[in-house]
Amino acid sequence: MRRLPLPDLVRVALTRFHAMQMAERRVAGERYEASGYIVVDELGGVLNGAPASAWIVRFDHVMP
Repeated sequence: MRRLPLPDLVRVALTRFHAMQMAERRVAGERYEASGYIVVDELGGVLNGAPASAWIVRFDHVMP
């Protein structure tokens, strides 16, 4: 794992988003795909194209 310096705003937002993803993972149970990616949908599926813009909207809700 590589550590990068992040502004506090980004670090807090990513920490909150991770907590939101863990909650979604619990709800999805065995349907959740552990892809290892950061930008995923509610079931852990990789996003690309139009769905990626939906991720930005979801991420915006966790910004401090």
